[in-house]
Amino acid sequence: MQLSEVPGILVAMPALKDTYFNKSVILLCRYDEEGAFGLVMNHPTTTLVKEILSDEMKENVAADIPLLLGGPVQPESFWAVHSSDFSVEETTILSPKINLSSAQDVLYS
Repeated sequence: MQLSEVPGILVAMPALKDTYFNKSVILLCRYDEEGAFGLVMNHPTTTLVKEILSDEMKENVAADIPLLLGGPVQPESFWAVHSSDFSVEETTILSPKINLSSAQDVLYS
């Protein structure tokens, strides 16, 4: 895979029997000499976004959607894929219209 292919979408092959990645769609956010970083985009949890937001924040987001289980590595971390309208110093630009930030940055900005 070439670095120019990031961001990209990875789709698990039907023959993949890994219980975590079976039928997964992954947004590949980084792929370089240090490794790869991606987020599973189609494994919803039972927790809704509104359950973690303050009342003030609920007004500005689609709060009735489920959080997604992003991946098996560092499950305690929390990432937000969002429009390029929002950006903080640590935001990663994935494409002209899509950014990635730690949820802490998004929630407390």
